[in-house]
Amino acid sequence: MSAEKMDKFILKFGVAGAGRIGEVHIKNLLDLKAFEIVAVYVRVESEQEWAKGLIPEVRAYESYKEPVLDHEIEAVAIFTPTDLHKEQIRDALAAGKHVFREKPLAANNKDARFALVFVKAAQKIREGYVGRISTSRAQTMDKAMHSETFFNLIKTSGVIFTDNNIHDVDMCLYLLGEHVTAEEAYATGTTNVYLEFQAWDNADDVYGIVKFKEGKKIAIYGNRNNVSGHETIADIIGDKGRIAVNPSPKLRNIEIWTRVVCRRIHRKLKAFREWVLVDKKVNFNLRDAAKAVTIADALQNSLR
Repeated sequence: MSAEKMDKFILKFGVAGAGRIGEVHIKNLLDLKAFEIVAVYVRVESEQEWAKGLIPEVRAYESYKEPVLDHEIEAVAIFTPTDLHKEQIRDALAAGKHVFREKPLAANNKDARFALVFVKAAQKIREGYVGRISTSRAQTMDKAMHSETFFNLIKTSGVIFTDNNIHDVDMCLYLLGEHVTAEEAYATGTTNVYLEFQAWDNADDVYGIVKFKEGKKIAIYGNRNNVSGHETIADIIGDKGRIAVNPSPKLRNIEIWTRVVCRRIHRKLKAFREWVLVDKKVNFNLRDAAKAVTIADALQNSLR
């Protein structure tokens, strides 16, 4: 397909889920003229009403099978709770649909990078700026929330390492180089704010360390109660230098953070479209995604 034809091609999506992260991605899909949302599947009435209000002409389905079998839909975007991902991905692929799913592939390793700053950091690492890497550190501190919707999310898909910190694990692997083999995983944590988490084998503040056969290690910190908002930081240490990604997130206010997130999601969606239409190479594969889930799951099991 020529570049001119591709620019005019509209990729038609069926979207599953319009909750916390689904709402963000749906808005970004609508921002890009190359996509059209023709159908949504949501189980929560308020989310269905929100989607219909935003896209009046959208077809709202009460069963996931319906958008998957809808012949007009070419790709399915999955933004549902983690415990549904494996089955929904399989059903969509079996129906011949392309699948867009951010993270994780599934809830655990048995079922189972498009931020420009990380791409630039990886390029510097590959060029030898930090020398031989010994440690990669990353943390995600999630915005403090105390709503019923948040607690329902935690019950089904909010296990902290495979939900909140899966991006940290994936980015550390990306920065270290994908050809590393995890050997040991340790984790510890506390539940001091959201006491309800204890009943679900979860925690609101955790540390994890993963050691690799190649002599490298990654350190992960996760927190669910950051009152100043969502923050992500990464640090790569080598024998010649250090690279810090977003070392001072509080210097950016929430408006700037929101625009950065949108640009990252836009790049991700555009890359997905180019991969679907012209088989353009992307900087990840399913093996890497599965490795991140395996490591995050090992950390969560250690925490328990």
